[in-house]
Amino acid sequence: RERGGYAFARLQLSGDASLVLDAGVQSLAAAELNMQGAATMTALGPRTTQLRLIARDRLILAPGASIRAQGVGYGSNARHPSCSDGGARNGGMHGGGPEGKTCGDYEWPVLAGAGGSSGQHDGGSGGGSVMLVCNATESSAMELNGTVSVDGQSGRAFTSGSGSASGGGAGGSLLVVASRLSGSGTLSADGGAATSNSNGGSGGRIAIHAYQPSRANFTGTVRARAGPLSGSWSPQAAAGTVYWCDGRVSESEAALEGLSLIHISEPTRPY
Repeated sequence: RERGGYAFARLQLSGDASLVLDAGVQSLAAAELNMQGAATMTALGPRTTQLRLIARDRLILAPGASIRAQGVGYGSNARHPSCSDGGARNGGMHGGGPEGKTCGDYEWPVLAGAGGSSGQHDGGSGGGSVMLVCNATESSAMELNGTVSVDGQSGRAFTSGSGSASGGGAGGSLLVVASRLSGSGTLSADGGAATSNSNGGSGGRIAIHAYQPSRANFTGTVRARAGPLSGSWSPQAAAGTVYWCDGRVSESEAALEGLSLIHISEPTRPY
C-alpha cells in the first residue's frame, strides 16, 4: 500500500483517466495539477486524517472531472473523540446537530465525518477530509469547474426479521485555500441518507479562504446538507456549515492600513 506524500513537476489527468489514492497517501504536490475531461481522483478509506492536494501555480478541475472522498472517513459507530454519539439508528454527527453536539472547526475544518449507528448492518461511513491548496504566490490560481465531494455514505435497510436500519454517515471536511479562485463547480459535504425508519448523517464542514478576487468569481454550488431521514424518524439531522473568507480589500487599501494581506471573513450556512 502506498503511504506518505508524493511530488510531481506537473500532474495531468485527461479523458477518463482515474487516479486512486490508498488510505495511507497523505498528500500530492505539483507545480500544476490539471484534471480534464471525465478524469477522477478517488481517495480510498478508511482514512481519518486529511488528504492534501497542493499546487504551486495552478490547480484546474475542468467540467466533468472530479475529486472524491465519499464515505471514506470514520466507519460504523466510530467518530473523532470530540464528536457525539447520535444513538441507535441515528446518523453520524459533524457540522450540524443539537446544541453542544456538533464537532470540528467551521473556519478550518479537518475532521473526517463520523460513521452512522449500526443496525442489522453497519452504519454508513462518514465523508473524508480533503484540503485543496494553491496559494504559493499572489498569482497562484485555482479553477474549480468540476466536482469535489466529501459526502457521507448512506445507511442500510434491515433485510430480514425484526432488525433495525442503520444511520447515514456524516459529511466530511473540505478546506480550500487559494490566492485566486474561480469556477462554477460543485463542492459538497452532504450527510449520507437514511433508509427504513432511521436518520441520515449531519452535514459536514466546508471552508473557503481565497485572497483575490472575491467570491463573485466562483459561481458554483457549495453545500453541506443533512442526509434525509426515513419513515417516522424525528428529528431530521442538521445541515453542516459553509464558511467563506475572501480578500475583497484592494492592494491600495491594504497599503494604507499598513497590511500586506487583509481578509474579510463571513460565516454562512447552506439553505
